[in-house]
Amino acid sequence: MQLESNLWGLNEEKSKKYNVAYNTSTDKRVYNSKEYHAWSYMLRLVYEDNERFRQKRKGRDITICNEWLDFANFNEWFGENYYTVGNETMDLCRNLLNQDNNEFAPEECVFVPRRIMQLITPKNLSKSGLPRGVGYRKLSNTYYSTCYIQKDGKPTTIRHSGFKTAEEAFAQYKKDKEDYIKSVAKEYASKIPRNVYRALMRFEVRM
Repeated sequence: MQLESNLWGLNEEKSKKYNVAYNTSTDKRVYNSKEYHAWSYMLRLVYEDNERFRQKRKGRDITICNEWLDFANFNEWFGENYYTVGNETMDLCRNLLNQDNNEFAPEECVFVPRRIMQLITPKNLSKSGLPRGVGYRKLSNTYYSTCYIQKDGKPTTIRHSGFKTAEEAFAQYKKDKEDYIKSVAKEYASKIPRNVYRALMRFEVRM
């Protein structure tokens, strides 16, 4: 879905996208820009009412600050904070600096390479009810941990088994995943802002 072109130049008194978002800029040259598409996707993530985006929200009450409901303000922040890492796709992340944050706001958001975004975004919990990264072997009545990483550019699996409880297996998964996140952060150290690097180094994998 794209925002309609007739939203350009809107003010707060006129009709709004999702009844909240508008644009006070009259510069139509950015209509197909990465700034506009990032703003549009942010709106969809918060306000779109379909299964795909409900799953992405994972039951969280995600919001957008009033300032960013106007594209003109988001566009200005974007220009001051966007950076590139080679040819990698860059994603807007709201909860790296503060993992408990659920609001898209200028003081909370950063851009990260998609590889990092995918690394820190938790997968949906399995239907088994076990913690992320944990499996169960019925035959031995034990639990195991599984952490998927990239080593020398190739997919690699780190697996530990023989745990008596799911909590013990998750603790091992947590250590393996956090160690890997730190190693990726060091790999990107000269390419990403220092606040992004520091946040990755202290990132906590949660159950």
